Amino acid sequence: MTTEAPVVEQSAGLTAGSRALPLKVLGLTEDDLTFEAGELCISKGVAKAVDNEDLKSKELKALFLRHVSGDWGEGDKTENDAGRASGGRIMSIYTIREIQVWIITELGGAHTTMLFPDEY
Repeated sequence: MTTEAPVVEQSAGLTAGSRALPLKVLGLTEDDLTFEAGELCISKGVAKAVDNEDLKSKELKALFLRHVSGDWGEGDKTENDAGRASGGRIMSIYTIREIQVWIITELGGAHTTMLFPDEY
C-alpha cells in the first residue's frame, strides 16, 4: 500500500506548500542515517504544533535521529527489524509531554513522515 506523504505547511523556516523537509533544516546529512530515510515530510498537524510551540524543531530533530539510529521508542522492535531487513516499513512511536508522534519510513517508497496518530 502506497500512501502519499502529507504536504508541509509554513513552519520553523519551512517553505509553504513544500512536500519535503530537507535534512539540512534539521542540521543532518545522509551520513547521519543508518538506513535510507528518503524525503522527510511532516504532516499539517505536526507543522501546526511547531508553529504553536507545542513541539520544538529541536525535539523533532532528536526524534528523527532516534528513528534513523534504530531507537524506535514505543514502536514494535520485532516488526521494525523485519521491515528493515526486508526493505519494508519502519515505525517509531515517541511521546513528548503527552504528545504522541509517529515517524514512519517506507523503505521502498523513499520517504519518512512525521505525523500524529489521528492523521494516519
